[in-house]
Amino acid sequence: MVRVPQKQGPPTLDRFKPNRAKVGEIVAAMQGIVHQPADTMAPPVWLDGDGPPPLEIVALRNGLLHVPTGELLPPTPRFFTRNALDLDFDPNAPEPLEWLAFVADVLPDPVARDLLQDFMGYLLVPDVSQQKILLMVGPPRAGKGVTQRIITQLVGEGNTCSPLSGDLANAGVGMMQPLIGKTVAFMSDARFGRHAHGHAVTEKLLTISGGDNITISRKHSETPSAQRSAVRSATVASYRPPMPTKLTERRKMAFLLELSRHGSLVRAARAASPRASSRYGAKQTFLDERERDPEFAAQWEEAMEAAKADIEHEIYRRAQEGWDEPIYGGRYREQVVGTVRRYSDRLLELRAKALLPAYRETSAVSVNSRVTHNLDAGVLGDAVAKVATQFAQSLRPVLTPPGRLIDVTPAPGPERDGIDP
Repeated sequence: MVRVPQKQGPPTLDRFKPNRAKVGEIVAAMQGIVHQPADTMAPPVWLDGDGPPPLEIVALRNGLLHVPTGELLPPTPRFFTRNALDLDFDPNAPEPLEWLAFVADVLPDPVARDLLQDFMGYLLVPDVSQQKILLMVGPPRAGKGVTQRIITQLVGEGNTCSPLSGDLANAGVGMMQPLIGKTVAFMSDARFGRHAHGHAVTEKLLTISGGDNITISRKHSETPSAQRSAVRSATVASYRPPMPTKLTERRKMAFLLELSRHGSLVRAARAASPRASSRYGAKQTFLDERERDPEFAAQWEEAMEAAKADIEHEIYRRAQEGWDEPIYGGRYREQVVGTVRRYSDRLLELRAKALLPAYRETSAVSVNSRVTHNLDAGVLGDAVAKVATQFAQSLRPVLTPPGRLIDVTPAPGPERDGIDP
């Protein structure tokens, strides 16, 4: 019944005739009255009055369990939470012998058994301060599925979700909506890689496990909502996914020193990671570190510049200073009887083009009285190579310091077979 105002006289009572517009107005009015700021009333929370810290309370069917003291508080509507266990608290419950035998069978390592027990207790409380993700790796039929089902029954099926790794990497609308209001997220048979897909999944998992605010786009809603994550992740995989390797300063310095010598990324990665199983060493690890650390990226560029400088110096030495090539003599040509100074005409040509802009231009060859064709040195095979050699020899007096001679200098020693110094 509703009160209907009258033009004359007091209002009268009449049957309420609901429709979409009236119901929408009523809901909007109720939302305006009961709405509270999300940063002050985020569940779990006490609506009025004081109580134990909400993150230390586990809601059960027969009451509210305060974990540090073990006290079972009576259920009350003053405690607002979206997650509760479908179990009764019984301090005198017997040990789960079958479960303990199963865990001892699939996890012979006592450290692994203790870790599983600690994490299952961590899943019961609405606390994400540990910022940890459980990774269960093992071959098929190794107990991963049974463990997942036991955890689901423990925390409640309505408090769990099973997103796919591809959904976490996808930025589409509604891809992360299943995480809202959940406490545990299982990723069964997860697949990870080192490319953009794997990086996106890793970023989302770190944000979720850290309890950070996440902007989630909901389906059929134009306004995305910012949610503080209370989800703990349990990842199930048949193989160990590639994890980012933390580089020590010693490995970084070894890599940079080797890179500055020759500029080869693979050789530098092998030298800094001698135990890496890949034939490329830990190349991807150093590439990822360069993207993550700007200081390491700057040192990388300095090492490459040093390698380029060494190559430039070697080109100069072979082109202009030359090198001594030994001359072998004797009956069996087993001894050095002299040396001859050699130069690289090709490298000298390259240095001339790099230092003298006039020699970088192409040559115009006249085909007939009206047509010309531009030729680049080196494209016509041996003929152009011969011309280039003559050109380089004509430049040597210009680029070579005075007093430098091209001669044959005999090595000191006994009389040589027909070699006239």
